[in-house]
Amino acid sequence: MRSWRTNPLDPELTAKMKTFHKHIAKAKMESNARCLLEETDPECFRSVKPRATKHPIPSLERSDGTMAAEHQHIAEELHSALYQGESCRRPKELEPPKEALNTGNLDTALKNSPNGAAAGPDHIPTRIVREFRRLREKLFMATMNQAWTQGIPSSWKSSSTVLIPKLNKPAYTIAKSWRPIQLQSILAKVLERAVVDRIARLDILPDNMDGGRKRFGTTDAIQKLNDIVTNDSKDHTCFTALHIEGGFDHLDLERRCQTLSAKDKHLAGWIWNWGCNRHTGSRFNGRTIRTFATDRGTPQGSPLSPILFLVSIIGLVSTPPR
Repeated sequence: MRSWRTNPLDPELTAKMKTFHKHIAKAKMESNARCLLEETDPECFRSVKPRATKHPIPSLERSDGTMAAEHQHIAEELHSALYQGESCRRPKELEPPKEALNTGNLDTALKNSPNGAAAGPDHIPTRIVREFRRLREKLFMATMNQAWTQGIPSSWKSSSTVLIPKLNKPAYTIAKSWRPIQLQSILAKVLERAVVDRIARLDILPDNMDGGRKRFGTTDAIQKLNDIVTNDSKDHTCFTALHIEGGFDHLDLERRCQTLSAKDKHLAGWIWNWGCNRHTGSRFNGRTIRTFATDRGTPQGSPLSPILFLVSIIGLVSTPPR
């Protein structure tokens, strides 16, 4: 390379450089073609995509049949299809809490935060939050109790949306074939886990509802089902599964807060303000696009969303089957 710079007319080195650039261009073309194949061919997607860590989106089909190919246009199509607009919630004045957060609440919430969790827009991983808690305990407690008393700051309401392809979809050029996961601030998620514990202690969820709480996880639900099938003396057992599409996206937060308000008015107001003025930036194809408002529903990826969804279907599971 040194001799090529000093003597660019050397025919041998010039030919090697042309061959080098030609191979680079060919590799890029093959990579783009492979990405397009993986997005449009279901069989190729099933065999290749599950082992991949990045999911490129080359283009998306709009409702009018045209294709969105530019990064900004793809983000707008994803936001329009997956978040379905916004409701423009307005924050409310919070009443004083019944009790402040203590060390036990926050330590348990921090312990349940996985070390490998992806950080939000602030790029602060879980291990840094753990060090912050260990080295500056008083400041950590004061920060969390401030966010609990007056509501989380606007910076904690910002997130980065990553897209995970849904399995067995006929085409991945349609926005509905992708699942949006909002990566939030780890500090915000630690506080949300402490709030989940507060909701669980209100005793409004019956014991036959599993999910979102300690001792009511997926393993506990499977064990209960196994006990019913094994110990039931009847000849026949029926299992019914109900799939609710877009449960988090269509969750009515106002009605959920009315349910919680009967037990704890500060908690209900805090959750309402938590859901107000949220915004996210779509992160795909190696870029993060401008932020969009996401006031509708609750964010998928938040520790609070599953238990709020359970609160929304209390009437469904408490109604005796006919």
